[in-house]
Amino acid sequence: MIDNNIITIALILIFISLNHIFFSKKKKKSSHQWRLKSAKRTYDLIQTIKENGKVFSYLRKIDPFVFEEVLLIAFNKYKNVQTKRNEKYTGDGGIDGRFYYQGNLYLIQAKRYKNHINPAHVKEFSDVIEKEGAIGGFFIHTGRTGKSSKNIAFNSKNIKIISGAKLISLLRGNLNLKEIIP
Repeated sequence: MIDNNIITIALILIFISLNHIFFSKKKKKSSHQWRLKSAKRTYDLIQTIKENGKVFSYLRKIDPFVFEEVLLIAFNKYKNVQTKRNEKYTGDGGIDGRFYYQGNLYLIQAKRYKNHINPAHVKEFSDVIEKEGAIGGFFIHTGRTGKSSKNIAFNSKNIKIISGAKLISLLRGNLNLKEIIP
C-alpha cells in the first residue's frame, strides 16, 4: 500500500513537472512569435509614413524587442544579407541581432533613445564586437549621437552608428550597405 502511494505521488509530480515544462516553452515561443508578427506589421506601417519625425516618434513608443525585430527584418531585405535572431531577448550579452553579409559576421545593437545616446553603451558594444570576433557592428538608435559617441565609433573602426536619416533609409531599403560596412 505504501509503495503504491509513493509511486502515485511520484507519477503526479512527474506529470506536473512535464506540464510546467511544456507550457513554459509554449509561452516563450508565442511571445517571440507575437513580437515577430508585431514587427512585420510595424515594418509595413513604417513604409506608409511619409514624415521622418513621425517614424521616429512611432519607433520610440514601440516595444524595444519589436524594434530589434524591425531592424532584423529591414536588414534581411538587402541582397546577400542573412539575419540570425537570438533565441531570447534578454541576457544576450549586448547583441540584439546578427547578420552575415558576403560571408562576414556583423552584430546589431538597437537602442530606443529620446535624447543623447550613452557613450558607455557604444564603447561596450565595440568591446562585444571584438570579443565575438565579428568584422563589425551597427549601433542603431532613435536618439541623438553626441560628440563622445561619434569619437568612440570613429576610433574603434569596427562600429558604425546608424540613426537619423540613415536609420530611415535602412528601414525603407534605400541604404547602400557597401558604403557603411565597417
